[in-house]
Amino acid sequence: MTAPDTTPKIRSIRQLISQQDGEVTIACDTEFQGPHTLTIQFATRLGDDIVVQVYSSPAIPRQPDAEELKPLLPPELEVPGRRIIIREGWKIPKRVFEKGTGQLQHS
Repeated sequence: MTAPDTTPKIRSIRQLISQQDGEVTIACDTEFQGPHTLTIQFATRLGDDIVVQVYSSPAIPRQPDAEELKPLLPPELEVPGRRIIIREGWKIPKRVFEKGTGQLQHS
């Protein structure tokens, strides 16, 4: 069973780092088909907990509920005292893409 998401709402990376005493681990991955970005996934370690956030293209149907995804995770993630929090999926914000090309902006 997925733990309820009781993590405080974070408004900036600066706030996140401050709340974690200066130590934050963030992993990011993307899935794509040709030039089209299908999903962007983030996993962040907050203390002993792991918080997962997935963004998807508007072309992707509704993302599964956390309860459907939890059994797909590696079993070694489940250890006493650690919560795995899978947040509700969001659509990729339009501002992430270059002028409607469907390609991620790169700095």
